[in-house]
Amino acid sequence: METLSAIADVIEDLESDVVTLVCRQVVYSEIVISKDKFKQIQDCYSSGDYEPLEQLKDEMVTDEVMKEFGDVEETWIAFSGDVQQCTDDMIAWTDREWNDFYQLKV
Repeated sequence: METLSAIADVIEDLESDVVTLVCRQVVYSEIVISKDKFKQIQDCYSSGDYEPLEQLKDEMVTDEVMKEFGDVEETWIAFSGDVQQCTDDMIAWTDREWNDFYQLKV
């Protein structure tokens, strides 16, 4: 119910002088683990235990080269008004295309 209220507030704010920009980026992180650990984490994940994979993700590294490589796939959308309280819903519920920054329209 709170989300619907937030959407209603956003609809009223469509004539606002502000824009909410959302940037979608690809992040490449890496880690080297043993094949045994890989298999163990995969088995856990397959059985519904996601914790080992989450812990592994916390240990992964994104160095500058990988960050720059990921920035190549950066895309944007823009929403009229301040939609920060429900940006995830706006992304899911609207049919906006992700574009390069220079192609954005509000």
